[in-house]
Amino acid sequence: MVNGSTGRYRGKRTGHRPATDMSGPAPHSRPPALLILTALAVEAAALGNSRLPATATPEAEQVRIVQCGVGCQAVLTAAHRHLPGCVIVGSMGISGGLSPDLQPGTIVLGERILGRHPAMGSAWPCDPGLVDLLEDRLHRHHIPCHRGPLLCVADPLLTPAEKTTALRRTGALAVDMESAAAARAAQDAGLPFFSLRVICDPAGRRLAPELLAGVDLQGNSRPGRLLEQLLRRPWLLPRLLAMVRDFSLARRSLRRSWRILRDPLAARASTTRAAERDPQRLQRVTHGLEHG
Repeated sequence: MVNGSTGRYRGKRTGHRPATDMSGPAPHSRPPALLILTALAVEAAALGNSRLPATATPEAEQVRIVQCGVGCQAVLTAAHRHLPGCVIVGSMGISGGLSPDLQPGTIVLGERILGRHPAMGSAWPCDPGLVDLLEDRLHRHHIPCHRGPLLCVADPLLTPAEKTTALRRTGALAVDMESAAAARAAQDAGLPFFSLRVICDPAGRRLAPELLAGVDLQGNSRPGRLLEQLLRRPWLLPRLLAMVRDFSLARRSLRRSWRILRDPLAARASTTRAAERDPQRLQRVTHGLEHG
């Protein structure tokens, strides 16, 4: 989800409730071919709202969107529950910028995931063909995006100094707290993986840890906790307003990109599944997706 920094609850860690499937009831008994993992309810809603009846397509029925909760362990638990039957795994959501050139709303496509999480390992690849597909579709709609490594951390990066150090040491463009777990789950299952992140808080912003109380470990908004912090520290209101403004911008960018990418990704997943029985069909349809 958020930058590995924005909107995180840092209170006492308790057990996670089961992940939430935002895709609605499956029209068929067969599991969807494309699994999208998010951390936050607002991220899942931004993607799930694209599945309105007026715009539903056969491809949309191939998609499952799961709100996992915050952190790598929550994502691993949800991924292992929902992976059976899927053929492509994606991690999508809001993140924080490490590169000073990336402003709120900027889309970043991961080429690989770098880990600074003690239980996750150090690096996982993203599928080059999927990254190419995403970049091509966004460019066709004149939506700029950046490609490069993404960093996954166990705890939020709150200060510009922390983000500068992370950039210098890793070269990553953006940071989150879940993508490594999604990539690991996909790799363990032998499935292709992609990660799309939208910048919320830029690299130069200092985040007040008190304002991260607005999201719980399950990824649900808790405005009452946030109000409590503001009543105790009213001087944080300007920072909160800046966070809300940029988060809204990032959420709109996430929703817009998903409306463009959903059907091509679902079509790729559907044909990949079909190729388990007819390998030549995958080659024909993949050629059409890339040149059509």
